[in-house]
Amino acid sequence: ASANTTVTNLGTARTFPTLTIKGPTVGTARIYQITNYTTGRTIYLNLIINAGETATLVLQPDSLSFVSDFQGDIMGKVLPGSNIADFFLQPGANTIGFFSASDTVTATLFYRPAYASLDDVP
Repeated sequence: ASANTTVTNLGTARTFPTLTIKGPTVGTARIYQITNYTTGRTIYLNLIINAGETATLVLQPDSLSFVSDFQGDIMGKVLPGSNIADFFLQPGANTIGFFSASDTVTATLFYRPAYASLDDVP
């Protein structure tokens, strides 16, 4: 089963996050997917990550990238059927699931709140 958490986008518009995955404490682990259950978007992966490795998936539609500090460009590890160009956080609460083969892999989602108009900016 995936580990699920709630990520709250404090903005008033969609925002496109960056996912940072840190490898297991020992050995290797397979990374299967990240899902935003709130929006129905999923990114399917076929990634083997090593202990001490960090992989960064940038989900900005105009600058998509998936890079590992061990393996270089790993965009080819994203499987067909993924919502890679349309994975976003909607305003408010988003339920996010992350599925890997090791409980020592960590995934961190970074984002900048976006606003629909200047009137919405706090």
